[in-house]
Amino acid sequence: MTIGVLFFAAWLAASATLLVVLKVFQPRQLALAPLRRGTLTLASVAGVTLVYIATAFAAVIALHALSPQKLRTTQTPLGPVVTTTTSAATAPATRPLALLPTTPATSRAAATRAATGPRTRRAPASRPRPTTLSAADLTDTVKAQALDALAKLIATLFGLFLVHQTIRGGIPAFGLRLRQIPKGILFGLLAFFIIYPILMVCQNLVEHLWAAFFHLPPTIQPTIQALESHPPLNLRIAYFLLAAVAAPILEEFYFRGLLQTALAGRSFGLRVASPADLQYTPSPAHRFAAIALTSALFAAAHGSIDIYPTLFLLSLALGYTYERTNNLYAAITLHATFNTLNMLLLS
Repeated sequence: MTIGVLFFAAWLAASATLLVVLKVFQPRQLALAPLRRGTLTLASVAGVTLVYIATAFAAVIALHALSPQKLRTTQTPLGPVVTTTTSAATAPATRPLALLPTTPATSRAAATRAATGPRTRRAPASRPRPTTLSAADLTDTVKAQALDALAKLIATLFGLFLVHQTIRGGIPAFGLRLRQIPKGILFGLLAFFIIYPILMVCQNLVEHLWAAFFHLPPTIQPTIQALESHPPLNLRIAYFLLAAVAAPILEEFYFRGLLQTALAGRSFGLRVASPADLQYTPSPAHRFAAIALTSALFAAAHGSIDIYPTLFLLSLALGYTYERTNNLYAAITLHATFNTLNMLLLS
Protein backbone atom coordinates (compact mmCIF):
# COMPACT_ATOMS: atom_id res chain seq x y z
CA MET A 1 0.00 0.00 0.00
CA THR A 2 2.78 2.42 0.98
CA ILE A 3 4.82 1.58 -2.13
CA GLY A 4 1.80 2.19 -4.34
CA VAL A 5 1.12 5.57 -2.74
CA LEU A 6 4.76 6.60 -3.09
CA PHE A 7 4.82 5.47 -6.72
CA PHE A 8 1.67 7.45 -7.51
CA ALA A 9 3.01 10.52 -5.68
CA ALA A 10 6.24 10.31 -7.68
CA TRP A 11 4.26 9.97 -10.91
CA LEU A 12 2.13 12.99 -10.00
CA ALA A 13 5.25 15.04 -9.22
CA ALA A 14 6.84 14.05 -12.53
CA SER A 15 3.61 14.93 -14.32
CA ALA A 16 3.53 18.41 -12.77
CA THR A 17 7.21 18.92 -13.60
CA LEU A 18 6.64 18.04 -17.25
CA LEU A 19 3.74 20.47 -17.42
CA VAL A 20 6.07 23.25 -16.33
CA VAL A 21 8.97 22.17 -18.57
CA LEU A 22 6.76 21.96 -21.66
CA LYS A 23 5.26 25.39 -20.88
CA VAL A 24 1.78 24.10 -21.57
CA PHE A 25 -0.02 27.13 -20.21
CA GLN A 26 1.94 29.75 -22.15
CA PRO A 27 -0.25 31.20 -24.92
CA ARG A 28 2.82 31.82 -27.09
CA GLN A 29 3.42 28.07 -27.37
CA LEU A 30 -0.08 27.57 -28.75
CA ALA A 31 0.22 30.59 -31.03
CA LEU A 32 3.24 28.99 -32.72
CA ALA A 33 1.53 25.62 -33.16
CA PRO A 34 0.58 24.43 -36.68
CA LEU A 35 -2.76 25.48 -38.17
CA ARG A 36 -5.36 23.51 -40.12
CA ARG A 37 -6.39 26.07 -42.70
CA GLY A 38 -9.64 25.58 -44.58
CA THR A 39 -13.32 26.31 -44.76
CA LEU A 40 -14.64 23.68 -42.38
CA THR A 41 -17.65 25.11 -40.52
CA LEU A 42 -20.18 23.96 -37.94
CA ALA A 43 -22.55 23.28 -40.83
CA SER A 44 -20.18 20.53 -41.99
CA VAL A 45 -20.05 19.13 -38.45
CA ALA A 46 -23.86 19.18 -38.31
CA GLY A 47 -23.97 17.26 -41.59
CA VAL A 48 -21.70 14.54 -40.20
CA THR A 49 -23.84 14.40 -37.05
CA LEU A 50 -27.03 13.95 -39.08
CA VAL A 51 -25.43 11.13 -41.05
CA TYR A 52 -24.51 9.46 -37.78
CA ILE A 53 -27.99 9.88 -36.30
CA ALA A 54 -29.66 8.50 -39.43
CA THR A 55 -27.33 5.49 -39.48
CA ALA A 56 -27.79 4.99 -35.75
CA PHE A 57 -31.56 4.87 -36.18
CA ALA A 58 -31.05 2.16 -38.78
CA ALA A 59 -28.91 0.34 -36.22
CA VAL A 60 -31.70 0.70 -33.65
CA ILE A 61 -34.14 -0.91 -36.05
CA ALA A 62 -31.69 -3.70 -36.80
CA LEU A 63 -31.03 -4.38 -33.13
CA HIS A 64 -34.72 -4.28 -32.37
CA ALA A 65 -35.25 -6.99 -34.97
CA LEU A 66 -32.58 -9.10 -33.24
CA SER A 67 -33.76 -8.60 -29.64
CA PRO A 68 -36.97 -6.54 -29.46
CA GLN A 69 -37.64 -7.32 -25.81
CA LYS A 70 -34.34 -5.88 -24.60
CA LEU A 71 -33.88 -2.75 -26.64
CA ARG A 72 -33.47 0.69 -25.18
CA THR A 73 -32.09 3.70 -27.00
CA THR A 74 -30.23 6.74 -25.76
CA GLN A 75 -29.62 9.73 -28.00
CA THR A 76 -26.34 11.58 -27.45
CA PRO A 77 -24.09 13.44 -29.89
CA LEU A 78 -21.77 10.73 -31.19
CA GLY A 79 -22.07 8.88 -27.89
CA PRO A 80 -23.64 5.48 -27.21
CA VAL A 81 -27.00 5.50 -28.96
CA VAL A 82 -28.05 1.90 -28.52
CA THR A 83 -27.85 0.09 -25.20
CA THR A 84 -29.67 -2.85 -23.75
CA THR A 85 -31.96 -3.15 -20.77
CA THR A 86 -32.32 -6.18 -18.60
CA SER A 87 -34.74 -7.73 -16.21
CA ALA A 88 -34.87 -6.82 -12.54
CA ALA A 89 -32.51 -9.68 -11.70
CA THR A 90 -29.79 -8.28 -13.98
CA ALA A 91 -30.49 -4.54 -13.90
CA PRO A 92 -27.48 -2.20 -14.15
CA ALA A 93 -26.26 -0.57 -10.97
CA THR A 94 -26.48 2.95 -12.37
CA ARG A 95 -29.67 5.00 -12.02
CA PRO A 96 -30.92 8.56 -12.43
CA LEU A 97 -30.30 10.85 -9.51
CA ALA A 98 -33.93 11.18 -8.44
CA LEU A 99 -34.94 7.54 -8.82
CA LEU A 100 -34.50 4.55 -6.57
CA PRO A 101 -33.71 1.04 -7.85
CA THR A 102 -36.80 -1.01 -8.60
CA THR A 103 -35.67 -4.33 -7.17
CA PRO A 104 -38.13 -5.94 -4.71
CA ALA A 105 -35.69 -5.63 -1.80
CA THR A 106 -35.22 -1.92 -2.35
CA SER A 107 -38.96 -1.38 -2.77
CA ARG A 108 -39.62 -3.08 0.54
CA ALA A 109 -36.91 -0.99 2.20
CA ALA A 110 -38.42 2.19 0.77
CA ALA A 111 -41.87 1.20 2.00
CA THR A 112 -40.45 0.53 5.47
CA ARG A 113 -38.77 3.96 5.55
CA ALA A 114 -42.01 5.61 4.44
CA ALA A 115 -43.89 3.86 7.27
CA THR A 116 -41.34 4.63 9.98
CA GLY A 117 -40.61 8.21 8.97
CA PRO A 118 -37.62 9.93 7.37
CA ARG A 119 -34.11 9.03 8.46
CA THR A 120 -30.73 10.64 7.93
CA ARG A 121 -29.17 9.38 4.71
CA ARG A 122 -25.58 8.23 4.88
CA ALA A 123 -23.02 8.12 2.14
CA PRO A 124 -22.15 4.61 0.96
CA ALA A 125 -18.97 3.26 2.50
CA SER A 126 -17.73 1.95 -0.84
CA ARG A 127 -18.91 1.53 -4.39
CA PRO A 128 -21.29 -1.42 -4.57
CA ARG A 129 -20.48 -4.18 -7.00
CA PRO A 130 -22.77 -4.15 -10.04
CA THR A 131 -25.17 -6.99 -10.58
CA THR A 132 -23.62 -9.61 -12.83
CA LEU A 133 -25.02 -9.54 -16.35
CA SER A 134 -26.19 -12.72 -18.01
CA ALA A 135 -24.50 -14.15 -21.10
CA ALA A 136 -27.40 -12.97 -23.27
CA ASP A 137 -27.17 -9.44 -21.88
CA LEU A 138 -23.42 -9.34 -22.51
CA THR A 139 -23.90 -10.47 -26.10
CA ASP A 140 -26.65 -7.91 -26.69
CA THR A 141 -24.43 -5.14 -25.30
CA VAL A 142 -21.63 -6.08 -27.69
CA LYS A 143 -24.07 -6.10 -30.61
CA ALA A 144 -25.38 -2.67 -29.62
CA GLN A 145 -21.92 -1.17 -29.29
CA ALA A 146 -20.78 -2.73 -32.57
CA LEU A 147 -23.75 -1.27 -34.44
CA ASP A 148 -23.10 2.10 -32.84
CA ALA A 149 -19.45 1.91 -33.93
CA LEU A 150 -20.61 1.09 -37.46
CA ALA A 151 -22.81 4.20 -37.48
CA LYS A 152 -19.86 6.29 -36.31
CA LEU A 153 -17.66 4.75 -39.00
CA ILE A 154 -20.10 5.69 -41.77
CA ALA A 155 -20.30 9.24 -40.43
CA THR A 156 -16.49 9.36 -40.23
CA LEU A 157 -16.14 8.37 -43.89
CA PHE A 158 -18.48 11.20 -44.82
CA GLY A 159 -16.44 13.53 -42.62
CA LEU A 160 -13.23 12.49 -44.37
CA PHE A 161 -14.84 13.41 -47.68
CA LEU A 162 -15.68 16.87 -46.31
CA VAL A 163 -12.15 17.31 -44.99
CA HIS A 164 -10.75 16.38 -48.41
CA GLN A 165 -12.94 19.05 -49.99
CA THR A 166 -12.60 21.86 -47.45
CA ILE A 167 -9.16 21.70 -45.78
CA ARG A 168 -6.21 23.09 -47.70
CA GLY A 169 -3.95 20.13 -48.33
CA GLY A 170 -6.78 17.66 -47.78
CA ILE A 171 -6.66 14.78 -45.31
CA PRO A 172 -2.84 14.84 -44.80
CA ALA A 173 -2.98 18.49 -43.67
CA PHE A 174 -5.69 17.47 -41.20
CA GLY A 175 -3.06 15.69 -39.10
CA LEU A 176 -3.41 12.26 -40.68
CA ARG A 177 -0.19 11.85 -42.67
CA LEU A 178 1.25 8.35 -42.43
CA ARG A 179 4.65 9.75 -41.53
CA GLN A 180 3.06 11.42 -38.50
CA ILE A 181 2.17 8.10 -36.87
CA PRO A 182 5.47 7.56 -34.94
CA LYS A 183 5.50 11.12 -33.56
CA GLY A 184 1.78 10.88 -32.84
CA ILE A 185 2.25 7.74 -30.75
CA LEU A 186 5.17 9.34 -28.89
CA PHE A 187 3.29 12.58 -28.18
CA GLY A 188 0.17 10.66 -27.17
CA LEU A 189 2.06 8.50 -24.67
CA LEU A 190 3.81 11.57 -23.26
CA ALA A 191 0.48 13.34 -22.85
CA PHE A 192 -0.96 10.25 -21.14
CA PHE A 193 1.96 10.14 -18.71
CA ILE A 194 1.30 13.77 -17.81
CA ILE A 195 -2.48 13.73 -17.51
CA TYR A 196 -3.32 10.29 -16.05
CA PRO A 197 -2.34 10.89 -12.39
CA ILE A 198 -4.11 14.26 -12.50
CA LEU A 199 -7.25 12.53 -13.80
CA MET A 200 -7.10 9.95 -11.00
CA VAL A 201 -6.85 12.68 -8.35
CA CYS A 202 -9.78 14.49 -9.96
CA GLN A 203 -11.92 11.35 -10.14
CA ASN A 204 -11.26 10.32 -6.53
CA LEU A 205 -12.06 13.83 -5.33
CA VAL A 206 -15.29 13.97 -7.35
CA GLU A 207 -16.38 10.53 -6.10
CA HIS A 208 -15.79 11.62 -2.51
CA LEU A 209 -17.76 14.83 -2.96
CA TRP A 210 -20.51 12.99 -4.85
CA ALA A 211 -20.97 10.54 -1.99
CA ALA A 212 -20.73 13.26 0.66
CA PHE A 213 -23.23 15.69 -0.86
CA PHE A 214 -25.61 13.46 -2.84
CA HIS A 215 -25.29 10.21 -0.85
CA LEU A 216 -25.18 8.18 -4.06
CA PRO A 217 -22.61 5.71 -5.38
CA PRO A 218 -20.60 6.70 -8.47
CA THR A 219 -22.02 5.96 -11.90
CA ILE A 220 -20.79 2.71 -13.42
CA GLN A 221 -20.53 2.87 -17.21
CA PRO A 222 -22.01 -0.03 -19.23
CA THR A 223 -18.64 -1.26 -20.50
CA ILE A 224 -17.20 -1.34 -16.98
CA GLN A 225 -20.24 -3.19 -15.71
CA ALA A 226 -19.92 -5.72 -18.52
CA LEU A 227 -16.23 -6.32 -17.81
CA GLU A 228 -16.93 -6.76 -14.10
CA SER A 229 -19.45 -9.46 -15.05
CA HIS A 230 -16.50 -11.64 -16.21
CA PRO A 231 -17.54 -12.17 -19.84
CA PRO A 232 -15.99 -15.01 -21.87
CA LEU A 233 -12.75 -14.36 -23.74
CA ASN A 234 -14.37 -13.68 -27.12
CA LEU A 235 -16.68 -11.01 -25.66
CA ARG A 236 -13.84 -9.52 -23.63
CA ILE A 237 -11.81 -9.14 -26.84
CA ALA A 238 -14.82 -7.55 -28.54
CA TYR A 239 -15.23 -5.04 -25.68
CA PHE A 240 -11.52 -4.24 -25.88
CA LEU A 241 -11.59 -3.64 -29.65
CA LEU A 242 -14.66 -1.44 -29.39
CA ALA A 243 -13.61 0.63 -26.37
CA ALA A 244 -9.85 0.78 -26.80
CA VAL A 245 -9.53 0.89 -30.59
CA ALA A 246 -12.74 1.85 -32.41
CA ALA A 247 -14.03 4.47 -29.95
CA PRO A 248 -10.80 6.52 -29.72
CA ILE A 249 -10.35 6.64 -33.50
CA LEU A 250 -13.93 7.54 -34.36
CA GLU A 251 -14.56 9.92 -31.47
CA GLU A 252 -11.28 11.79 -31.86
CA PHE A 253 -11.97 12.33 -35.54
CA TYR A 254 -15.34 13.86 -34.72
CA PHE A 255 -14.64 15.86 -31.57
CA ARG A 256 -11.04 16.96 -32.07
CA GLY A 257 -10.76 16.74 -35.84
CA LEU A 258 -14.10 18.15 -36.99
CA LEU A 259 -15.72 20.01 -34.11
CA GLN A 260 -12.62 21.60 -32.60
CA THR A 261 -11.27 22.56 -36.02
CA ALA A 262 -14.58 24.22 -36.93
CA LEU A 263 -14.75 26.09 -33.61
CA ALA A 264 -11.18 27.33 -34.11
CA GLY A 265 -12.19 28.83 -37.45
CA ARG A 266 -13.42 32.30 -38.26
CA SER A 267 -16.38 33.34 -36.02
CA PHE A 268 -16.18 29.93 -34.30
CA GLY A 269 -17.23 28.19 -37.49
CA LEU A 270 -20.58 29.95 -37.76
CA ARG A 271 -19.78 31.98 -40.88
CA VAL A 272 -20.50 30.71 -44.34
CA ALA A 273 -17.26 29.36 -45.74
CA SER A 274 -15.38 31.89 -47.86
CA PRO A 275 -11.87 32.30 -49.28
CA ALA A 276 -11.08 34.68 -46.42
CA ASP A 277 -11.29 31.74 -44.01
CA LEU A 278 -8.20 30.25 -45.64
CA GLN A 279 -6.11 33.14 -44.31
CA TYR A 280 -7.69 33.37 -40.85
CA THR A 281 -5.31 32.79 -37.94
CA PRO A 282 -7.02 32.20 -34.59
CA SER A 283 -5.51 33.79 -31.50
CA PRO A 284 -4.35 31.58 -28.59
CA ALA A 285 -7.46 32.64 -26.64
CA HIS A 286 -9.66 31.54 -29.56
CA ARG A 287 -7.91 28.19 -29.77
CA PHE A 288 -8.21 27.64 -26.01
CA ALA A 289 -11.91 28.52 -26.26
CA ALA A 290 -12.38 25.96 -29.06
CA ILE A 291 -10.71 23.32 -26.88
CA ALA A 292 -12.93 24.18 -23.89
CA LEU A 293 -16.19 24.20 -25.88
CA THR A 294 -15.34 20.88 -27.51
CA SER A 295 -14.46 19.41 -24.12
CA ALA A 296 -17.78 20.53 -22.64
CA LEU A 297 -19.67 18.72 -25.41
CA PHE A 298 -17.40 15.66 -25.25
CA ALA A 299 -17.95 15.21 -21.51
CA ALA A 300 -21.70 15.81 -21.81
CA ALA A 301 -21.98 13.13 -24.50
CA HIS A 302 -20.24 10.45 -22.46
CA GLY A 303 -21.70 10.17 -19.01
CA SER A 304 -23.39 11.36 -15.87
CA ILE A 305 -22.66 14.41 -13.77
CA ASP A 306 -20.29 12.60 -11.41
CA ILE A 307 -17.84 11.64 -14.18
CA TYR A 308 -18.24 14.91 -16.11
CA PRO A 309 -15.27 16.75 -14.48
CA THR A 310 -12.85 13.91 -15.18
CA LEU A 311 -13.96 13.53 -18.80
CA PHE A 312 -13.83 17.30 -19.27
CA LEU A 313 -10.25 17.37 -17.99
CA LEU A 314 -9.32 14.42 -20.22
CA SER A 315 -10.85 16.20 -23.20
CA LEU A 316 -8.87 19.35 -22.45
CA ALA A 317 -5.70 17.27 -22.65
CA LEU A 318 -6.88 15.64 -25.88
CA GLY A 319 -7.78 18.97 -27.44
CA TYR A 320 -4.59 20.70 -26.39
CA THR A 321 -2.48 17.80 -27.68
CA TYR A 322 -4.16 17.97 -31.08
CA GLU A 323 -4.06 21.76 -31.29
CA ARG A 324 -0.42 21.93 -30.26
CA THR A 325 0.83 19.18 -32.60
CA ASN A 326 -1.71 19.16 -35.47
CA ASN A 327 -1.37 15.38 -35.21
CA LEU A 328 -4.62 13.49 -34.77
CA TYR A 329 -2.71 10.27 -34.05
CA ALA A 330 -1.47 11.87 -30.82
CA ALA A 331 -5.00 12.47 -29.56
CA ILE A 332 -6.06 8.98 -30.64
CA THR A 333 -3.08 7.43 -28.81
CA LEU A 334 -3.83 9.34 -25.60
CA HIS A 335 -7.51 8.36 -25.74
CA ALA A 336 -6.76 4.72 -26.57
CA THR A 337 -4.12 4.40 -23.83
CA PHE A 338 -6.49 5.85 -21.24
CA ASN A 339 -9.27 3.43 -22.20
CA THR A 340 -6.88 0.46 -22.42
CA LEU A 341 -5.37 0.99 -18.97
CA ASN A 342 -8.79 1.37 -17.37
CA MET A 343 -9.93 -1.88 -19.00
CA LEU A 344 -6.78 -3.72 -17.94
CA LEU A 345 -7.31 -2.62 -14.35
CA LEU A 346 -10.71 -4.35 -14.47
CA SER A 347 -9.31 -7.62 -15.83
